[in-house]
Amino acid sequence: MEEGRKGHQVEERRKGHHMEERRKGNHMEERSHMEEGRVTIWRKERMVTYRRGKEGRVTIWRKEGRATILRKGHIWRKERMVTYGRGKEGRVTIWRKEGRVIIWRKEGRVSYGKGKEERKEGSLISKKVPRILNLTSSLGSVISVEAGAISSGPMLRQCILAKLADVTPAVYQQVASQGAAAMVVILPANMTALSPPARELVRELEIAILELEVPMAVYFAQETPELVSIYKAVKEKTSSSSSAAANFLSSLASDGYQMVVSGAPSKQMHDVAVANVQGQLNGLGVEDKLPSIALVAHYDAFGAAPELSFGADSNGSGVAALLEIARLLSRLYKSQHTHPHANVFFLLPGGGFLNYQGTKRFLDDLEGGDASILGDGHPTLVLCLDSLTATEALHLHVSRPPKNGTLMHAFYQRLVEAGEQYGVPVKLVHRKIDLVNPKQVWQHHLYSIKKLPAATLSALPNGDGTERGSITDTPASVNSSRLVLHTATLHAALLRTIYGGATPQDMLSQMPDTLSVSSSSVMYWLSMLASQPRSTQLLQPARSHPLMRFLYDTLNRYTVETKLSDFKPDKRDPDFGFYDNTGGTMTAYSIKPATFDFFLSIFILSYLGVLYLLLQQMPLIQSFLLRSSSVSVANGKTKTKHH
Repeated sequence: MEEGRKGHQVEERRKGHHMEERRKGNHMEERSHMEEGRVTIWRKERMVTYRRGKEGRVTIWRKEGRATILRKGHIWRKERMVTYGRGKEGRVTIWRKEGRVIIWRKEGRVSYGKGKEERKEGSLISKKVPRILNLTSSLGSVISVEAGAISSGPMLRQCILAKLADVTPAVYQQVASQGAAAMVVILPANMTALSPPARELVRELEIAILELEVPMAVYFAQETPELVSIYKAVKEKTSSSSSAAANFLSSLASDGYQMVVSGAPSKQMHDVAVANVQGQLNGLGVEDKLPSIALVAHYDAFGAAPELSFGADSNGSGVAALLEIARLLSRLYKSQHTHPHANVFFLLPGGGFLNYQGTKRFLDDLEGGDASILGDGHPTLVLCLDSLTATEALHLHVSRPPKNGTLMHAFYQRLVEAGEQYGVPVKLVHRKIDLVNPKQVWQHHLYSIKKLPAATLSALPNGDGTERGSITDTPASVNSSRLVLHTATLHAALLRTIYGGATPQDMLSQMPDTLSVSSSSVMYWLSMLASQPRSTQLLQPARSHPLMRFLYDTLNRYTVETKLSDFKPDKRDPDFGFYDNTGGTMTAYSIKPATFDFFLSIFILSYLGVLYLLLQQMPLIQSFLLRSSSVSVANGKTKTKHH
């Protein structure tokens, strides 16, 4: 905000769509590394490097320029909190000192506290707000309109502020049809406090936003006291007056807010890539003749707002379970006494919400001769993991019922046994593949089409709901104890399967704690994934993104023949479009309404017009005044006679 400008500022995250076909669109990934006086922070699609300079200066190199901050204090991390010191020449806020502002980061949100100093005509508010960009136009780039609230009257050329509880798909369509320029949906500060009906309403709203083409920009803003005060003022102004005359007089007397969004238009990203990470544990014996089990879990997330798409349950839980099992099995495969006669393959594909683009690419490579342990000629099972904490039960989704004597049937029996041991209900769900619909519900359908025995293990009873791919899927909403329990159940079933059906007395009862599922380990894997949004356009460049390097390094530590590959999604299935520029700034200025300016202009013009006429007719006025009075002198005295 330029110096001298007044009002309230709301910093936002733009909400960009993922897919051009469906008009779809934390918490940034931030890691610091200190070495030899250098602090390096990887952020989104670029790297920002902080270097120590002379006299304690820190210079920040960015793509668009260089900024220098005088260092007074230090930078440290504690419980995902980052505090930046500021000196005399710095324009970035620091400590809560002398009324300045302190910046902190916690649970994926960036919050700005207000100190003692305030501007004379308004306080500064800065808040990260994810933003949706409508792909049909460039409305997401620049707006400058008056703030308003939902009403039955016209909302033409207004930025409508509304709380999440008041916005339904019908209301959303109403606001768009009334010609609103933009809409800000205010999210509650604690998303986990939403009731199940409210969460379902949010998912329905996301679907409406993604599927409907509307000529307005849409924003999501986290609720703050400052933003709530703006909303209350706007709503009170809209609903306080009952009649049209009273509403008109109220508009003249009350203040309003001008909502301004500036920045460059979002541009389509043409070099978006998706990465796959894979590794394997080779069984004891001839690899090509041993039974093979593949564990698959896509790592990306989805939501109406990319920067709110944390995907904690879908599919952070699946990836966390896969990494934990890889950690435990690696210890068994390293010892000659516990080395099983079975291969285990691990795959973390990308593009899970893009019709499983990563899996499709993997299957294409498989047909070309890669990943031979999943080839023909020996028993094979592909087990996809997805959303493991939604319910208390585990559902094994299959496209055809498993036959006796197959590896899938053996695994299902072991899974039921492990479920009885841990008190987890296990259910088999049979659903045929819809070959007409190009978009598959479950990931295992793609493997089944290629004649590979496959299933999906999930806590969801079906894949048609709105639970997967939503901004309500936050880390705080995950049931951690349930995730650990379901991971332990899966781990026990896999052990019994790869060791040929060993009984609990033979193995699990004598399993040391170091070879059992660790709650702290599982939650560590989940926190590494769900602490950042994982929309596809935010994970660029794919090969060097910190999250991809973390997944690769983890599998490389526990498996062999680890591989990280990237590719561009198939534009024909379907045509996906990715857009950049998912961050920006919205500023709210306290202003008088346009009606007040209009009548003030009329009054000034009328005053100037009357003054001009008086000056033009001044000779006539003077002669009139002279004729209306006569002056005579008698005996040295002046006498005035009025006619």
